[in-house]
Amino acid sequence: MKISKDEVENMAHLARLEIDASQTENMALQLSRILQYIDKLKDADVWYYPNFFSNEESKYYFKKP
Repeated sequence: MKISKDEVENMAHLARLEIDASQTENMALQLSRILQYIDKLKDADVWYYPNFFSNEESKYYFKKP
């Protein structure tokens, strides 16, 4: 998925960040690469890995003392 400069500018506005034109282009490239990596992870074949925690077990594992 490719992120446009306009989308980066919109996100920066929503996050109340001030970025200049060179940062906008760099940010668009970095965000596009991140989304491409996430797409690769979605395609990963992990069916043979067992679940390490069930919902019940994780409730106790992450419980604060």
